Amino acid sequence: MKKPKQGSIPTEVGKLHDIITFSLFYNNLNSTIPTEVGNLTSVRYLELDYNSLSGTIPTEIGRMEQLKDFSLYENQVGGTVPTEIGSLANLVRLEMYHNFLAGTLPSELGKLSNLEVLYLYKNTLSGTIPTTYLKLRNLYDLDITWGNDITVDFDMLCQLKDLEISIFCGEEDFSAETCDCCTCWHG
Repeated sequence: MKKPKQGSIPTEVGKLHDIITFSLFYNNLNSTIPTEVGNLTSVRYLELDYNSLSGTIPTEIGRMEQLKDFSLYENQVGGTVPTEIGSLANLVRLEMYHNFLAGTLPSELGKLSNLEVLYLYKNTLSGTIPTTYLKLRNLYDLDITWGNDITVDFDMLCQLKDLEISIFCGEEDFSAETCDCCTCWHG
């Protein structure tokens, strides 16, 4: 199977005001994400996974008020997780794993009351999980530890009803502190 030619996301994408799904996964894109993507205020599904996108996540993404699913995994995006994502009140799935995201987890993600799935593993994030994440009452799947330097307060997180925390335990038996809501998986 031949790989498609490399390409970019044109800035004209911001003129597509009435689309619901913007899906460009597996397209061998090797550009940055243009700030104009924030003009896609009707988009509910933004799927940019499995490309070679780089640069940072534009803060303008916070204007995508209808966004329910944001997939950006398996790219080369760096910088920090924009605090503006915390204003996406309809967001249900946030998957930005296997990138080069750094810094700490923004406390603003705790405002995402509809969030069910949060995957940020295999980045270079550090710090602790903000206590604002206790407001994520619909969160049932959390995977942020593998490849990051995140300190997990299991007692705090297990207060979230129905939460399952996925923890990468490596090749060997894992003896670190875990809890009833944790699932340990081996690579």
